[in-house]
Amino acid sequence: MIQIDEICLKGVGLSKSFYRGSPLFTDLSFSANGGDALGISGVNGSGKSTLLCIMAGLLGSSAGKIEFEIENNIIKKSELQSHYGFSAPYLGLYEEFNIEEHAQIYADLKDFSLDKNYLDSLLEDSSLSSSRKKLIGNYSSGMKQRAKLIFSVLSRPKILFLDEPTSNLDDSGKSFVEKLIEKQISESGIVVIASNERAELKLCNKTIKI
Repeated sequence: MIQIDEICLKGVGLSKSFYRGSPLFTDLSFSANGGDALGISGVNGSGKSTLLCIMAGLLGSSAGKIEFEIENNIIKKSELQSHYGFSAPYLGLYEEFNIEEHAQIYADLKDFSLDKNYLDSLLEDSSLSSSRKKLIGNYSSGMKQRAKLIFSVLSRPKILFLDEPTSNLDDSGKSFVEKLIEKQISESGIVVIASNERAELKLCNKTIKI
């Protein structure tokens, strides 16, 4: 198991502006270590999702840098995706497959061995076990959100990026999210949550307000 002091995510002097637009944020610096849950809060349009995507290497910053270290070794940007999981309401799914087929496709694309026992436990915890053979295109919005959350943790990532993780979820779905976050923290991983939901931010021991 990775130890708490062996993982570190750092942001140094981050700024983001779009063409001819006012800056979303400027000169942000932060750090999170294994066992931390880092919240990103701010009004609508402040750049929460943008910052999360910059952390994950999906968007570039206008200034500053993101560093991810394992045992004091900086991980190259090209290698970062193999170390994290990402879930957001705006991510698409392959709706012509069932969730088991989709999980295998995800594992193949991300190049890890799918642990089918772990998938079974996630399906059970998320209340999707009885819908495992149903095409994802026939899922409700809440069921699709649960599926995205499952895929985000299938590879047992060291960092878990979550954008509005309880979006479209009922109480049992929200409990599933809390369980995933608690598990990530207990195993000395890092969780980053972009949200304005108080219940989600309460799970964080560090917060960035933008």
